[in-house]
Amino acid sequence: MKLAERTISAIGKIVTGNEELSPYRSGPDLIRLFNEFGANDIYGQGFPSRWQYAEDKLRSLNGTPAIGAVLCHVLDPREFMNMDQSVAKAVEFINGWLKYDGYEVVIDNGIAKLRDLSGGSVTLKH
Repeated sequence: MKLAERTISAIGKIVTGNEELSPYRSGPDLIRLFNEFGANDIYGQGFPSRWQYAEDKLRSLNGTPAIGAVLCHVLDPREFMNMDQSVAKAVEFINGWLKYDGYEVVIDNGIAKLRDLSGGSVTLKH
């Protein structure tokens, strides 16, 4: 799945929580998140800004199924439990960008799933 640069930036906002549409993730939280999807990073001195780190990691995953898996992970309704943010608003925001790349996120039986708008299926790898 290949996404446009603008879409990567929008997903970065959801990943970091910078736009207050999704839970805030600290630098160490971001390291843990991306390490779950193949990175091998350590938080410490010289760590870039959170948004820059998130966008760089998303760019490195662009064109692979892992980017969809990250997106579905950060939009999992369980990530929003006991938080002030609404998963529905976050999904609406990201779908506004994803539609230009031919995808959308849907919440199906409480699980975030990626749907290919061209009618094909999307395989996600964790």
